[in-house]
Amino acid sequence: MQGLARWREGTIYLVAVPILVLIAVLPWAVGVPSVKAAVNVSAEEARMLELVNQARNEAGLPSLLVDQQLTDFARSYSQEMIQYNFFGHESPVSGGLQQRIQARGITGWTLAGENIAKAPNVEAAFQALMNSPSHRENILRPEFNCIGVGVVPGPGGLYITQEFMCFSPIPPTAEVPGPPPTPAATFDTFVLIMNPNGAAARVEVTFQGENGDNRAYTYQVGAYSRFTVPVRETVGRGSFSVRVKSDLPVLAERSMYFSYAGKRGGSDSIGTPNPSNNWFFAEGYTGGTFDTWILLQNPNESGAAVTLSFMRPDGRVVTHQVTVPARRRYTVHVDEIPGLESTDVSTQVTSDLPIVAERAMYFSHGGRSGGHNTIGAPSPRGEWYLAEGYTGGAFDLYVLLVNPHAQESTVSLQFMRPDGSRVERTVRLAARSRCTVHVDDIPGLQSTDVSTQVTASLPVVAELAEYFNFAGITDGNSSVGAGEPSTDWYFAEGCVL
Repeated sequence: MQGLARWREGTIYLVAVPILVLIAVLPWAVGVPSVKAAVNVSAEEARMLELVNQARNEAGLPSLLVDQQLTDFARSYSQEMIQYNFFGHESPVSGGLQQRIQARGITGWTLAGENIAKAPNVEAAFQALMNSPSHRENILRPEFNCIGVGVVPGPGGLYITQEFMCFSPIPPTAEVPGPPPTPAATFDTFVLIMNPNGAAARVEVTFQGENGDNRAYTYQVGAYSRFTVPVRETVGRGSFSVRVKSDLPVLAERSMYFSYAGKRGGSDSIGTPNPSNNWFFAEGYTGGTFDTWILLQNPNESGAAVTLSFMRPDGRVVTHQVTVPARRRYTVHVDEIPGLESTDVSTQVTSDLPIVAERAMYFSHGGRSGGHNTIGAPSPRGEWYLAEGYTGGAFDLYVLLVNPHAQESTVSLQFMRPDGSRVERTVRLAARSRCTVHVDDIPGLQSTDVSTQVTASLPVVAELAEYFNFAGITDGNSSVGAGEPSTDWYFAEGCVL
């Protein structure tokens, strides 16, 4: 990438009334029943409430109570902005905040504030609100004790309204917000096929399910064209691996877009032209909210005996053995294996039959959530090349190394900047261990695009992992390195809107 300057900014919109009014206390109506119904909030509203109160608690402030009348008030204003096509605190229909409060019949308050935002998702909106001093002041104002949040989908994203108030006394309709419900996981998968030939290619795509179900579909992919297979529409739901066979040489990728365990994002990986008896992965982490998975595909007609060797930073190796039935996909959740709790980990996969292996990771960390995926490396190499890398803004760039040998390997990393200057570092990688290099921390590599060449005295495996929060989008990506430069490269996936 060329840095942040090339990207269009301004996709998140914010307006705040930081401290609206202080008025005389109006007595709250007496005789209100003490029994109250639970406040009705959507999953997005509950998530925003959770983020607000997390920020307040980290600042040493008490949580805000969620109030049904403020929730209805906030939600109706988000809907009003969408309906009448405006974005601001002054409505052409209902006026300013104080007018709207009076029209709503809300009493008993001494202080009120309002934040509004338009963003692609709740996490992006909250991050932008906290980065704005006036909006942050509302969220962290000690005097406020109640809140209502309204999140409504509209043109260009979510319209989000936060209504803050200080009530005296606190109304009986207010309560401690519960945790947001865990949404059902959704995955959308696409198989992308590129035909660089001057003639149409006949391509067979076979989906091999974790339950043993195999389904094959045949497509004609035109000359010099790209073809997309939407998997959900083709085979429905389920876990599967994919085999692509063609009568002409083609290129295949797989992209996935997901909402899983509160994490949203996408991942992409090239396929491999050949199964292998060995696969290596440098990256992996099982701590915090990270989930690491090893995905196995056995395209053979008989079961494969597979050994997974997990290498920790301290040199300890944990082994795990599985049998993958014929023509199936098999899933290993690394976090659940004893001895691999809360640790960096690299993986070697060894099989008695040639198989295919990938690694998927899902995370929510440091205000960034998402996931990434990569095919493994079939063997260690003395050299690796990583073209992508950026260390500016809210980007974190890592180079991951694993040494599967019984002897130490000395690894030289040469970081190449756009201006042709280079920064070099040397790492001594202990036997059968994994090492993490945080590129952002290396002097001379702050806020720059960077490519990396890895050279090792004994063959190793190198990967790149990148985590970012940019233009309201939080996610990550990873890729195994290229073993050598080439005069030709092909990418099946790509879309510009």
